[in-house]
Amino acid sequence: LDKWRGTERFEGKSYGYGYSSESIKDEYEPNDIKSEAIFLEYDRKCTFPCVKYKTNNEEKFDTDWFYVVVPPLRTADIVITQDNHIEGSNGTVTNLRFQISGGESTVVKQAEEKTIVNTSYETQKFYFAIFPDKTIIGGDCGATVIEYTVSLGRIRK
Repeated sequence: LDKWRGTERFEGKSYGYGYSSESIKDEYEPNDIKSEAIFLEYDRKCTFPCVKYKTNNEEKFDTDWFYVVVPPLRTADIVITQDNHIEGSNGTVTNLRFQISGGESTVVKQAEEKTIVNTSYETQKFYFAIFPDKTIIGGDCGATVIEYTVSLGRIRK
């Protein structure tokens, strides 16, 4: 991005990026960081616009943060389904990843339950993130929109 002041030109040192998408931000934005996490108590339909630019291999991906409240010595089951998932060579594996705050990320299989266990004697909030698997956009450039639903399946003993 270059700038002009009068007749003097100031050349930019990096590229400015832009993209167009038919999707709009979901109603839960901004929830891109843990401190803006959304309380998950019912089904939430969400979208991820994902873009990879040829220039500098720049990538733009969204991350969605949620939290659940789990009673003492109980387990919460989180169910994630990719609404526009097309089953291919990777079977039921979606284009999403799941990560409990402070833990390692894992792949998301279509409608698989992700468990969060409260081993304490107090009710606790557990934070988790859902984000696109960055390998979904191959090659030098591309764009896609991932639509998914995240649900609190159940809280159990």
